[in-house]
This record gives sequence, C-alpha cells and structure tokens, in this order.
Amino acid sequence: MKRWELLLAGLLLCSFPVSAYNVFAPNSFEDVQPDSYAYQTLRDMCGQGKIPGYSASFFDSGRKISRYELAGVLQSALKDGKDLSSKDKEALQRLKKEYARELEARGYKEDKPRQDPVLEIHGDARLREIKGEGADARLRTQVTWHLSGNTSVQGQESVE
Repeated sequence: MKRWELLLAGLLLCSFPVSAYNVFAPNSFEDVQPDSYAYQTLRDMCGQGKIPGYSASFFDSGRKISRYELAGVLQSALKDGKDLSSKDKEALQRLKKEYARELEARGYKEDKPRQDPVLEIHGDARLREIKGEGADARLRTQVTWHLSGNTSVQGQESVE
C-alpha cells in the first residue's frame, strides 16, 4: 500500500505545471470597441501626430481593430512617441499594463537594468522502490538570499 501512496504523490507533483493556462485571459484577436479607453486614447494621439507611422485614418477607416493590432500602435507609441505630455505618458503606462500579453507577443521589451533575484530556491526530490525493503524518498532544497552586490547567504536542507 505504501508503494501506491508514494507513486500517487509523485504523479500529483508532476501534474501541477499542466494547469498553468488562464482561461479567463483576454483573447488577442477580439475586436476593440471604438468607445473603449484604449481605442480613444491611441486614436487621439495618432490624430495629434504623436505616434510615428500611424495617423487618425488608421482608426477611421471603418475596419475592425483587434487587440493585437492596437498593441502594435501602442508599441510604436512607447518606443518612438513624439512630444508626449506627462498625461500621455501616464495613459501609455496604463495601456501597457492592460496590453502586456500582446506587447510581449509582439516582442516588446523595456530597457531595464538587470537585477539579481532577491531569493532563489532550488531543489530536487527522489522516490525509489527497493526490492524486498519497501521504498524511500529524499527531498533536497537549497536557498540563496542575495543581499547586495556580491554578498549572498546560502542555506541547504536535506530530508531523507
């Protein structure tokens, strides 16, 4: 009976990463309504000539615009926006949060200084059956805490 319990525990541990998809996330190909905040904000900026490569006619052509296409306009505004006021920059930051998935899919990356992780946790687990003796298990974890610069604290724990 103990062997089945260990096998079941191992299968449960292996199945957690499979359920990482969010079914409630917005669809990148759904149309953006003309009365939405994102649509109106970017249309106004294009009309004022603040986003290179786009004009107000991009929005007024009567065709439907998907979230992904609107993210392209947003990406252009974030990279090459001209004469942006603090209000415009604030609006773009708000839209950047809302359209983060689409911007990532388009390959947009901000230039941020690289930061080391503050806390790293590594580990492994082993479950084995020994013929005639039953089964045993081992769990090892290692924690590294980065304090500043080249200073860090490491800890290790092993349970058998």
